[in-house]
Amino acid sequence: MSDARTMNWRFVVPATTGSLLVLPVHDEEVPGAVAPSRTGPALRAALAEGPYTAVVAADLSRWTSEVGMTTPRLLAALAGAVAPGGYLYAGFPGRLYPLQVASRGAVVPFRVRSALRRQGLQVASTFIALPTAACPALIVPVDSPAALDYVLRNLSFPYAPSSRPFVGRARQELVRAMQAAAVRAPHSLRVAGAPGHAVLAVRPEVAS
Repeated sequence: MSDARTMNWRFVVPATTGSLLVLPVHDEEVPGAVAPSRTGPALRAALAEGPYTAVVAADLSRWTSEVGMTTPRLLAALAGAVAPGGYLYAGFPGRLYPLQVASRGAVVPFRVRSALRRQGLQVASTFIALPTAACPALIVPVDSPAALDYVLRNLSFPYAPSSRPFVGRARQELVRAMQAAAVRAPHSLRVAGAPGHAVLAVRPEVAS
């Protein structure tokens, strides 16, 4: 059964009735969307069907190794498939989060924004995705320090999944300590060290 949180991106993107390309996190389905299997050929075929009014990759890291692309390169390919007036929503794990520094799919937000701008997209909003980009219970706007402060103090909870109980408990305690530190940290450090990030970018309409 799919976790409904993988679809929470729907609450922060513009309403659209056009064509939609979705790179699923697990097995979630979006009616009417093109949703390729997680292989390089399938993704290339889906991109060739574009451009799309909307492109969604709620967790880029779930796709990078399977399709043989780095996160920035995959992001650039997806950005290139966005039609004029359309948008791209992409989530990704943060490179500076202590538990993800060795993750191949993690990336710093600056590289994501740079890749999007090189493809002609304008960054409309940036977000913190908690507890992870892949399965965000909360998607908090970066430009609202008060909202992030409220979330960290009242709504966020330690989350560190592991198949090994001892490792899981140790990671849970580490996450608890990091969360306590984040409550007292400056907003910029909270953002930089977040476990999950997301970005919403749009391609300007073609001038008539």
